[in-house]
This record gives sequence, structure tokens and C-alpha cells, in this order.
Amino acid sequence: MSESILAIRNKFHMVCTGCLDLLRASIALNEQKVQAGDYIYTDRMHFAFIDGLFVNLFTGWEHFIEDTFVSYSMGAVSANGIPTTRYIIPKDENHAYAILSGDKDYPDWTDHKKIVRLGSNSFDPSPYRVLPEFGQQLLNIKKIRNAISHASKDSQSKFDTLMRDEFGFLPVGITPSKFLLGIKNIRGRSPQTYFGYYTSCLKSIADAIT
Repeated sequence: MSESILAIRNKFHMVCTGCLDLLRASIALNEQKVQAGDYIYTDRMHFAFIDGLFVNLFTGWEHFIEDTFVSYSMGAVSANGIPTTRYIIPKDENHAYAILSGDKDYPDWTDHKKIVRLGSNSFDPSPYRVLPEFGQQLLNIKKIRNAISHASKDSQSKFDTLMRDEFGFLPVGITPSKFLLGIKNIRGRSPQTYFGYYTSCLKSIADAIT
């Protein structure tokens, strides 16, 4: 039996909470320049850790999308008990995954437009119909993740464009980790790091889907 939608949402919330806890811990270690034997927690270590942490958050998001898709396709109801009509009736979870993959080795859970299209073809109403409301945030998150994970000119160019859009110029020496550790100010809200902001965005989207 597939996991309940509520259980999947709670699991992703735990991923988000864990990432934020580790973010705060890394910031504290870096500020204190903690030393263990011959090793000091340097800026370089701190930035590398933040990069990895954001990739872990993104991977958790991919697992969340996949798990909810499979669960909904197996007949699960939302966390509020609301059912959705299924256009696909898989015989088990493996069959559900095969249907969702189509002619690919695996589904692309990084492209929110593909997720919306697949959701519309699979469910009515589709739980993923809310994604276009968060389209820009999801695109930004993907650009940051790709800049960390892919050593390509295209990924770097898209990240640089994101920085120009955010600040009006390209900050000298900016990297994904330095950006994520920066403070985002939103009127009416407490200041938070960009890492915290994007984590909150993903949690809100997850809540809307479930």
C-alpha cells in the first residue's frame, strides 16, 4: 500500500526542517571558527556545506513530487480527505512509476511545466494545478541547484541572470552558497536568508499540493 499523502507531506516537512537546522549549525560553526584537531571550519568548508545542503533540499522536493504522484495515482486522497478522479489506474506502485515515466527512463520532476502537464493528464482536478502560481520561485530554485551541480556555461549564465534580476547587477564573486546565505527582505515579513526563503516556498507549495 502506498504512503498516505499526509505522511509524504510530513516527511518533506522534516527534510525542510532538517536542512534549516543544519544551515543554522553551519553558520554558527563558521562564525565561531570552530577547530577540531588540526582542522578549522573555514569559509570554504561552510560554502561547500551550504551548496550540498541545497542540493539535498532539492532532491527531497523531487522525492516529494514523485511520491505524491504515485500515491495519488494509487487512489490516495488529499490530507484533507478530498479525492481526485484518476485517468490512470495502475496495478501497483511499480506500474504507476512506469506509467508516469512514459518512454523515458524516469520522470523529470525538475520541470514544473512538465509536472503540471502530467498532472492534468492523470487527475481531475490535478493536485499540481497550483504550480504555475509558484513558477518563478521554482525556476529560481532549479537555476541555483543547476549552478551548484552542473559545471556548464549555460547553468552559470542562468545563475548570473538570476543575480542580475535579483540585485540589478552581478555582484562580484557571487556564488550559489553566498547568495543563499544572503538576506532577503520582504515587506511585512521578518528578514531571512534566501535559503530559508526558498525552503519556505517549497513547504508552501507542498502544502498546496496535498
